[in-house]
Amino acid sequence: MFMYIFLFYWYFISSEYVLSKSSNSDCLNSFSSSACKQLTNIDFSRTSSLIFNNASFTKLSNYSDNFGHLLKLAPAAVLKPGKAKDIVKLIQFVYRYNSKLKNRKTKIFVACRGNGHATNDQNLLNKTGIIIDMSGLSSILHINTNKLWIDVEAGILWLQILKATLKLNPPLSPRSWTDVLTLSVGGTLSNVGISGQASRFGPQISNVLELDVITGTGRFITCSPTSNSALFYAVLGGLGQFGIIVRARIPLRIAPLKTRTYTAVYSDIQSFTSDQIMFLNDPKKLFDYVEGSINVSSNPFTFTIELAKYYDNPSTLPTNSYLASISHFNTDSLTDVDSTYFDFLNRVQATVDYLISIGVWDFPHPWLDLWLPASNITKFYNSAVASSNPVLINGPVLLYPIPTDLINSKTSLAFPSDPSNVIFLFDMLRTASPDPTLIAAAEADNLRVKTAAIGLGGKGLFNIAYTKGEWIQQYGSKYARLSKYKKRYDPLGILTPNQHIFD
Repeated sequence: MFMYIFLFYWYFISSEYVLSKSSNSDCLNSFSSSACKQLTNIDFSRTSSLIFNNASFTKLSNYSDNFGHLLKLAPAAVLKPGKAKDIVKLIQFVYRYNSKLKNRKTKIFVACRGNGHATNDQNLLNKTGIIIDMSGLSSILHINTNKLWIDVEAGILWLQILKATLKLNPPLSPRSWTDVLTLSVGGTLSNVGISGQASRFGPQISNVLELDVITGTGRFITCSPTSNSALFYAVLGGLGQFGIIVRARIPLRIAPLKTRTYTAVYSDIQSFTSDQIMFLNDPKKLFDYVEGSINVSSNPFTFTIELAKYYDNPSTLPTNSYLASISHFNTDSLTDVDSTYFDFLNRVQATVDYLISIGVWDFPHPWLDLWLPASNITKFYNSAVASSNPVLINGPVLLYPIPTDLINSKTSLAFPSDPSNVIFLFDMLRTASPDPTLIAAAEADNLRVKTAAIGLGGKGLFNIAYTKGEWIQQYGSKYARLSKYKKRYDPLGILTPNQHIFD
């Protein structure tokens, strides 16, 4: 009995220990005594903790870096919320505190971190910043099997959702999907999750039914396309600028049993991309997934198309001879592989495990992600990509089409237009040696390719550093509307400041 009482007492005080016992001196390394007193007196839930860095800023070293491994910024503190209301309390304090300040240098900023998969500085903050670690908010709240949707907390990973929904009868899955399974829902929606599956259902920001959002003033708002719609569309693809997503309602679909994946090789860019567009626009919807890659290990570069058909009955599958008759790929290169639906969606994990096993998963990742209008894709490839140095790439290069009518223009996402209503996503997923010289060379090459893309009507995606002028060019006519939303939902510029979109 005594042990039971002791354990209960320990649990009751443990979350408060960091706040009241160990953090006061650490807090003073970054904040004034007044701010520290107010921070340590916030009535957070018992399952939360607020941890301050130490004098050498090494205590929270895990939060000073991310998947990109390109920047290191030490935050002043990390909040691990037990409930969404803990985030509300923190933001309300920061908003009140900052509203009384005249010196911007002493402002407190806030940014969210899901699984730390960003490749630039979106989820990093310096010594006056507080990181909110969303990974603890990872519950499935409700699954509606009649209306086909799932409510989840924003820190949950997509793979967790998939495993849960596939156990249902009938098995279900998210309608849209990302190949990067280590992404959390909230982080993905504030950026944008895209894979070849977007060819049928659009990117993940086009597949959201409802959100709970905490604004930069600390307001908790439920929003949807029909309720508080301005905030709903602002936070989708909003790069963390307008609010913190804490709950998302995601549409589901009946999951197929199996997948057949077809791959084939092309020797020229024009045949490759024209076939991708043909399969994308096929009125029979021959494939559920259209993707492709550039093989930079060959000389000259070649191209591989990847097509997937979900099925329960193999009689519905297209034959290899039929595909060869309607396409331009090298016929002898065509292969097909059958797998379960889960194994197909989870196929990237094997690559991740391999990269971990050989010790390069934690190398720097100076990734480049761009949108290109379909009409200029060949010109872009010939002028900017064909001359790329494979040594500086050292990773997959993806290129595949998405129909623009599946991207809701009301969201914050900036993307180009094209008369064909098709745009291409170009991803150069570099892995760089930790050598600073090679990292700098890779980033310089990114700048070269990005500049060429913008000159041809392209847009950056989410992990490219911009000046304010470049952001204005990026968003075009959307910039004025987004500036208005920033003033409405985060008037003091508290949220995710490192991108400098509005200042």
